[in-house]
Amino acid sequence: MASIENRSRFIVSVQKRDDLTQTFAYTRESQLRAYVAELKAQGFKPKLSRTNDAYAIRIREAGQPNQCLYANSEQEAIDIKQRVELERRNGLFVDYAKGRRFTFADLLTRYLREESPRHKGFEVEGYAATILEQRAARCLISHARRPRTKAVRLERGLRTHRAVRQS
Repeated sequence: MASIENRSRFIVSVQKRDDLTQTFAYTRESQLRAYVAELKAQGFKPKLSRTNDAYAIRIREAGQPNQCLYANSEQEAIDIKQRVELERRNGLFVDYAKGRRFTFADLLTRYLREESPRHKGFEVEGYAATILEQRAARCLISHARRPRTKAVRLERGLRTHRAVRQS
């Protein structure tokens, strides 16, 4: 029903030679093998390891749509798999992949663009949403792995709201 796939990067290293250390994506096995063979031909003993920081959970069941969820640790992947299996046994279907695709900033921007202009207190909602976005941006910048991407999305949302409000 559900399977966990390790999608972490491979690391090839040589003892006492940090300049020969390289990382490869999990999909680049042919390049990885070629690099290991090249190092062996030069007389080195390459050591292969994985980072264990990316896992894919594939959920397939007859009569239900397929899902692919992602986790940053093996324990998180196991927890997700167990939770989904329990929910499926109880007859509950929740599409978690759809919810993980959008950030809070995306939803807030969409609300400001589509719903808020219809309301009487559009400008007040805009100011409140702007403050909320700025607070969320500060939290994202301090906690996220890729703060620039999320901060840029928040800034785009603010600019979109300002452009709609001014027109």
